[in-house]
Amino acid sequence: MTSGATGGPRTSNDAVAPAAGRGRQNPRHASGVPVRQAELDAVVDAAGAPAGRPVVLVVGEGRSGRTTLLRAASETLARAGRRTVFVTAFPHDRDVPFRLTYRMISSLITGDQPANAGIARILSATAASSTASNVGEVSARIGAALTAAVSGVSPLTVIVDDAHWVDSASADLLSVLVPTLAAGSHSVVLAVTPGYRESAPEICHSWARVVHLRRLSRATTATMIASAVRATPDRTLTDQVYLGSNGNLGCCTELIDSLRRQDRVETIDDHAHLVPGAAWHLPASSAL
Repeated sequence: MTSGATGGPRTSNDAVAPAAGRGRQNPRHASGVPVRQAELDAVVDAAGAPAGRPVVLVVGEGRSGRTTLLRAASETLARAGRRTVFVTAFPHDRDVPFRLTYRMISSLITGDQPANAGIARILSATAASSTASNVGEVSARIGAALTAAVSGVSPLTVIVDDAHWVDSASADLLSVLVPTLAAGSHSVVLAVTPGYRESAPEICHSWARVVHLRRLSRATTATMIASAVRATPDRTLTDQVYLGSNGNLGCCTELIDSLRRQDRVETIDDHAHLVPGAAWHLPASSAL
C-alpha cells in the first residue's frame, strides 16, 4: 500500500495494526467465542475515521470469517451514527459493466429522503449505460452525479463483500470517487481474497489501509475447542484440530463440530481429549 497519513501517496506498506479489543460486538465462532475482535476494531477505526484514506481493504482467504466480520463492522458503524450500505459481488458480476454500481446505488435508495430523486436518476443512467461501449466516459458521468448525491448526506460507509468479483467498470468508478471520499468523511470497505490484492485497482494501493484476516493461532484454536466442549482440551486434541484445519476459521469450526457429532471427544474432570482408538474422519469441506 502507498497512502499517506493524511491523504495522498505513501511510500511504505500501510497495513493497519489490529487494536486491542474494546468490547464491541464482534464476529464469533458458532460456539460463541470471539475470534476476530482485533481485526474488527481495526476495520471500524479505519472506516469510521478515514483521515484522508477512505478505502479499507480487508484481505482474507475463503472461510476466514470475512462476511461475519463485515456484518459486525456494519452494525457497529451504524450504531456510531454512520450510514452503512452492504452489498455483495458475485462471479457473474465481472461480465456486466456497472453491475456492482447498480446494486450499490439501489441500496442507497432507502426511505423518503431528498437525495433519493437524484440517486434514482443516477440509477436509471447506470442501468441504461450497462452495455455502453465507452465505459470510461460513462464512469466519469456517473461518478460526477454520484459525488453530488452523497456530498450532502451524513457520513457514509459502503461495504463490499467478495469485492474480487467487482466488474471493471465499477472498479474504475471507484477510482473516480475516491478523491471525493477522501475530502469528506465517507469510506469504502472492500473484502477480497489474498490473491486479488496485487491485481486490485491501483486506487486501492494508493488510498487504502489494509486489515489482514490471518489464520488462527494454536491458542485461539484451543479457546474455540474449550468453548465448544466446555472443558480444557489437551495437547493432542488441540493439535488435531489446529493442524487439521490449517488455521482456517471455517474449517476449524466444522472440524470441532464433526468431532463432537462423532463422539470423538471425551471430557473428564473439565479436561477434554480424543477418545482412544475411535475412528474419525475430516469433513470433506475442511480440506483447503
